[in-house]
Amino acid sequence: PLPFTIPIPIPIHFYLHFYLHFYLHFYLHFYLHFYLHFLFPSFLFSSIIFIPKYPPPYPIIHNLQSTTLNPSPSILTPLKMHIPTLLTALTLLPSSLSIPLISRRQSPCFVIGSTPLPAETLKIANDLASTVTCDASVRPLQNIPDTISGGVRFSSINFENSDLLPLDFALTTFSTPSPPSSASLTLFTNRLNTYLSQEAAVRSIGGSLSIKAPKFFLAFQVARIKTSRGIPITDPGQTVEHLLEKVIKNAGRVSQVTKDEVTRLAKDL
Repeated sequence: PLPFTIPIPIPIHFYLHFYLHFYLHFYLHFYLHFYLHFLFPSFLFSSIIFIPKYPPPYPIIHNLQSTTLNPSPSILTPLKMHIPTLLTALTLLPSSLSIPLISRRQSPCFVIGSTPLPAETLKIANDLASTVTCDASVRPLQNIPDTISGGVRFSSINFENSDLLPLDFALTTFSTPSPPSSASLTLFTNRLNTYLSQEAAVRSIGGSLSIKAPKFFLAFQVARIKTSRGIPITDPGQTVEHLLEKVIKNAGRVSQVTKDEVTRLAKDL
């Protein structure tokens, strides 16, 4: 019931609105602040610091004045009644005290710009965050820190160090034996990781994406090695056939001879 009477009849929805607003807002607000700022800290630290004497109507705190490590049942009984409120207070405590939440996810060191990344690129960057390291003292591509994966530095296989077109450079530098099963999958994967991380970095600064041709070719070579070894490729976007299309699409101004050679490699498994 309300703490006062209303002399005139009012619609029931006004009554309910006032009732809910008054009780839910006032009482919940009051009790939540009381438990967070008075009872809960006192309960936590009662064994190591003094507890202020709060006058009635707060018998719980009054009883805690004499609480030892073995409280009597008479003290625990009222405390048990307020367990749901304490649990609520524990849930809201970090936000109430402005305690920052610490994320364990490591941020990619190579994403140095503020341009939003496409979803696929962002996923790749996050996956590489714990694998690829950066060397800011060396900036081989568009002022981006050098990236290292498994001891392989991007700066040592940077396509921009060559006078060849990007795909021609990749075809020459990242060749495999025939069949490709004897090629080092670890080496090619690390090479690909450095190119994937550099592409994410380039996208984050809105730079030129000429890196796409050699990147797709490296992914194409990794797929060839896996296929030649009989390693299943479950991602449709990482099959030899799909990556062949990507390489040709991003080939740029290379000759038809280069494109034909890449097409031939797709059959050399």
